Amino acid sequence: MIVKCPKCGAKYRLDPKKFSGKSPKIKCKHCGEIFPVYENVVDWEGATPPSEGKKETPPPSGKANAIIATANSELAGVIEKILKSAGISPQIIRDGIEALYRITNQNPSIAIIDVDLPRLYGFEVSELVRRNDPQKNIKIILIGSIYNKDAYKRSPEYLYGADHYIDRHTIEEELPGIINQIAPSQEGKVSAPSETVPEEKPAPAEKKEIDLSSLSPEDQEWVKKAQRKARLIAADIALYNEDAIREGLIHGDVYERIAKDLKAGREHYEKTIPEHIRKLKDFLGEEIEKMLEAKRKEFGL
Repeated sequence: MIVKCPKCGAKYRLDPKKFSGKSPKIKCKHCGEIFPVYENVVDWEGATPPSEGKKETPPPSGKANAIIATANSELAGVIEKILKSAGISPQIIRDGIEALYRITNQNPSIAIIDVDLPRLYGFEVSELVRRNDPQKNIKIILIGSIYNKDAYKRSPEYLYGADHYIDRHTIEEELPGIINQIAPSQEGKVSAPSETVPEEKPAPAEKKEIDLSSLSPEDQEWVKKAQRKARLIAADIALYNEDAIREGLIHGDVYERIAKDLKAGREHYEKTIPEHIRKLKDFLGEEIEKMLEAKRKEFGL
């Protein structure tokens, strides 16, 4: 595969087998920039990304196809039923890096991407896919995480290359209409399934930086929930504050500019995560910093 330095543009050919099961970074020999490998792939060259030992699933043929990228199994099931009723064959991916690879290489008709994906945020996947598909041959639908459906009453400021955006709690109402617009069913208009969209449930946690072995099974689950909740909140703040984050990073006052949404997120986090788990580590603060660092690189700051 070929990766490109986000700072100076230097390109490197790498063997993905050397990075299997990891989220690696390399240092550019030209400018010294240290950058993540998979977020900067410009040509996979037939390479296979780390997929936790799962077998390759070939893309469906003979009819319109879609990739559903979400770590939430129940949510994936709801979307899958809507797509199948429209005569569209779906493939479910549960990881951000693997979603980027599959979408880039398989060129599905539609990519439905959850903002909250492990290892690579959904809005980052959307932006990278669109960078490689400027003609918009792939229709991208971005699903907002919305940790609290009453938290935001406005549309996202920036869609990261996506063609459409849907809040998670309105999928059943909005997705069938969007599917009818971009890929009408040959068997008639698609309608929503009878099931309701499930409440958010934690997906398998990413690499943990604290020793869970010393915790009780119950607290181990709470740590996973805290990590998941923190990622949800950070994803929503990024989605709804694009301009504020950019200006704040430029002028050095980013926390003041996103203070309102950050406060709301923090309050929600503290209401849903027990105090003794929050004291183990500031999962939310760490996730916000990760998001802001990704934005710094995105904006070239």
